[in-house]
Amino acid sequence: MKKILWLISGIVSAFLSGMFLYEGGKLFFWFHDRRGGVIVLAAGCAVFILFIWSMIRFFGAGTADDGRMADAGEAADEKERNLFHDVANEIVFGCAAGGIILYLMRLYSTFLACALAAGVVLLAVAVAAVRLAVSAFIKSKK
Repeated sequence: MKKILWLISGIVSAFLSGMFLYEGGKLFFWFHDRRGGVIVLAAGCAVFILFIWSMIRFFGAGTADDGRMADAGEAADEKERNLFHDVANEIVFGCAAGGIILYLMRLYSTFLACALAAGVVLLAVAVAAVRLAVSAFIKSKK
């Protein structure tokens, strides 16, 4: 089920990033709208990061599931790997949400659009940092 969700996430993010990159390139190179083109291209690049991460997770890169029983050391490594994937998921989805917000706010003030997008990305990074800190705190108590 997880693989299907990663595939759907990859397809949606590929569509969005392709649309943003095409529209931004058209604005920047064809119509010479530097402000609008750069903002839309940045939004496309932010969503493209989600596409790359979705494909990495869909094809199973970074997992070591070969069907055998793991010993205690490998189980601990697997927990750390899962924690890394969870934290990376939060950051990548926050980056994609920032790109979508940047695209939606492209017709407003440039400062406001960039500030909102940066705020969403920083919020995602803060949530990931809190998750790492809580995990380290729990690990130190054991």
